[in-house]
Amino acid sequence: MTDVIMNYALSLELQDNIYKLTIHASPTPVKIPDKCVNAIRLIVHQLNLYQSTSKALQDLPKSPVVDEELQIYIFLSAYLGAVLAVFRQELQTDTNVVTTKWRSTHLDYHIALALHDNAFTKEQQAVALKKMKRSWTHLREKKPYKKVQESEW
Repeated sequence: MTDVIMNYALSLELQDNIYKLTIHASPTPVKIPDKCVNAIRLIVHQLNLYQSTSKALQDLPKSPVVDEELQIYIFLSAYLGAVLAVFRQELQTDTNVVTTKWRSTHLDYHIALALHDNAFTKEQQAVALKKMKRSWTHLREKKPYKKVQESEW
C-alpha cells in the first residue's frame, strides 16, 4: 500500500490555455474547469511534496520518530490522492461541468476544511462544519460557502 501511495503518478499540464489532469491509473486526461484550476494546482503540488518527503524519510535510519513522520506523510499523500481521484470521478459524472461557474463539491470541501485549521480528522471536521454552518449535504447541493468561493484557491 505504501509503495502505491508514494508512487501515485499524475500530471497536470497546460495545453492551449486549458489545464488537464492525468492520473496514470486512469490515463485519459480530464479538463480542469476554470474555477478548480488553482485548487488542483495546489493539491498536486502538495501531493508531490509529501511523496518526495516520504521517500526521503524512507532513506533515513529507522527510528520511532522517523517512522511516525513517515506515516504522517504517507497518510497526507493518500488523502490528497483520494481528493484528486474523487475530483476526477466528479468531473466524469456531473452533467453540469460544462458551465463556467461549475465548482467541485470535493475540492470546496477540502479547501473549506483546510481554511478551518486543516480539519481533516472526523472530530475536527465536525467542529469545522459547525463553525461554517454547513454540512456535507449543503456542499453537495452546491450551497455557496463564501470563504472558499471568494478565495484564490
